[in-house]
Amino acid sequence: MKSTALVNMKAEHFDGQPDLFNHGESIVLNRCRGLPLAISTIGGFLATRPRTVQEWANFNENFYSELDRKPSLKILKTSLMSHCKELPYHLKLCFLYLSIFCEDQNMIRRKCLIRRWIAEGYLGDKNAEENGEVYLADFINKSIIQPSPPVDVGGVATTRYCLVHSLLREISLAQSMEEKFCFVLGSRSSSSQTCDNVRHLSISSSWRRDANDLNAVGDISRVRSLTVCGKWEPALELLEKMRMLRVLDLAGTGELLRDHHIEPHLDKLIHLKYLSLRGCRNIFWLTHSLDNLWGLETLDVRGTSMIILPETIVNLEKLQYLRAGQIPKDEQPTDCMGSAEPKTNTSLTIGGVMTGVIKNSFRPEPKDSGEASKRDTFNKTFFYDGHLLNSKRDKHGIEVPKGTGKLNSLETLGILDVGARKNISTELVTLTKLRKLGVTGLKRENNQQFFSAIAMLTLLQSLSIRSEGKPGLQECLGGKSSSPPTDIRSLKLYGNLITLPPWILSLQNLAKLKLRSTRLGPDALYVLGKLPCLAILRLLSNSIEGEDLRFNFQNGTFRSLVLLQLDGLPDLQSIEFEQGATPNLELLQVENCTDIEKHGCSGLSFLPSLKEVWLKAGHCYGKNFMDDLKKQLKGNPNRSILKDN
Repeated sequence: MKSTALVNMKAEHFDGQPDLFNHGESIVLNRCRGLPLAISTIGGFLATRPRTVQEWANFNENFYSELDRKPSLKILKTSLMSHCKELPYHLKLCFLYLSIFCEDQNMIRRKCLIRRWIAEGYLGDKNAEENGEVYLADFINKSIIQPSPPVDVGGVATTRYCLVHSLLREISLAQSMEEKFCFVLGSRSSSSQTCDNVRHLSISSSWRRDANDLNAVGDISRVRSLTVCGKWEPALELLEKMRMLRVLDLAGTGELLRDHHIEPHLDKLIHLKYLSLRGCRNIFWLTHSLDNLWGLETLDVRGTSMIILPETIVNLEKLQYLRAGQIPKDEQPTDCMGSAEPKTNTSLTIGGVMTGVIKNSFRPEPKDSGEASKRDTFNKTFFYDGHLLNSKRDKHGIEVPKGTGKLNSLETLGILDVGARKNISTELVTLTKLRKLGVTGLKRENNQQFFSAIAMLTLLQSLSIRSEGKPGLQECLGGKSSSPPTDIRSLKLYGNLITLPPWILSLQNLAKLKLRSTRLGPDALYVLGKLPCLAILRLLSNSIEGEDLRFNFQNGTFRSLVLLQLDGLPDLQSIEFEQGATPNLELLQVENCTDIEKHGCSGLSFLPSLKEVWLKAGHCYGKNFMDDLKKQLKGNPNRSILKDN
């Protein structure tokens, strides 16, 4: 998104030179990335250079070498290095760890970073997750890490992704390689150094997969983490030598990773604490020897093609974080840390008896690449298509085996398919440490059993419930005993609902609410406005419907609301904020609501805390509509910014 300041700069200083502006924009946004010291230093340097397209293009292309060659720019790198070296010890390791994430991993999932810190032992044994959030906040405050906006909205962390400033990442990588902390194959420095005796190894997609590089790797027996982006196969030889691995992150391999690549190796990594295959769409099955990973704490197989977990997973008694199932379209990332859901081959139909046999079948090790290919075809046919088509299950969820209740260290579980087999909900009762739970497959037949189970989960703070199609969630959430724990802070409801459940107002601590495809009536907005702590409200595709739909935020409603997102509401005709409504609203996002300009958006001048208004595909709106918004925001005491993408 382009900031207003940059757009104004274009108008005032770049008339007739759009290419020059484009290079300037790239330098400011992609190189400086909001770092004040970088902006002032590089801006001062460019002011002394000829204002030509070729000059700025060359600087942008040779950015890092220019920093080392130009005396006036060396001070920038020196200052940043000094700033990083002064970090306290508990942040120093976490800072060096940032160099592990390859440049082609533009955005890092916040949860991924914290879970990896935990696996490495950087956050202590007690309150590790909370410590991770504090460390991350420290890095954000120091401008070392940049969050994907918004962040800390109304005291509630909302950012899902973050990125490391490119300059600071270079400094982190240089220090890491100097101290033999981390080595990145494919980086600018890797060609002149060796990764002998390093603790962390990262393979970027830019690495040419050169066999000579592998031979020169040196001793990697002490490597504690392996992170791979791009083609996987050449790393197999390396993995054979890494028996002390704590972290194995293959999320960046995407579709290139297949079952037979990973299956023969998992049972040997007995020290593994973190395993991510997120977004690897050609992974259909996990090896039966998974129980050898007795210390595994994090297992992320979301975005793979797995629909059932092996029975041996119930032996992972230290498992704290388990994420599986397909990633919904509205949650799919745009970076290489995950990928879109796989396409289902609907041409196969397997009988129920065959599916049961397949689950427990003997699967011999492949002897060659041809046998490996047959293995992959076998897994895809029977562990994905056959099982899925036979039971008509929701592809967003995963079936867990009997005995999952033994995983009583679990704090995060999702997306669990509670409709995959009978009595699956009863095993939730023993998972008393659960803080975050996501389920799909909820039906009228099993909803009482489900809610009775989660009523015992007193620590539960985040709940996501999905039921696609018809009847969806209708008649699933309305029973007298159908109520989640009252301490829920975050609630997501996906699926046909029609009316809000009667217990919604009992959630007095609810801070985040996300609705999609719920098909609620206009009156739902009045009910939600009474929630005292609601800070973030996301109303997505077809969440609220009605002819001539108009949102009127009345005086005294939504007292705590800080972020309001309206996305994919084709019936929405207008938004009106009365004086005294949403007094704490800071960010208004309007996306894919193209009919809203018929009656406009009014009352923005009544919002004393408003900082930004985002319009996705703002070019689709008429000039009068846009001019009216700008006029309202101009009179806002907080000097709100209108952004369009």
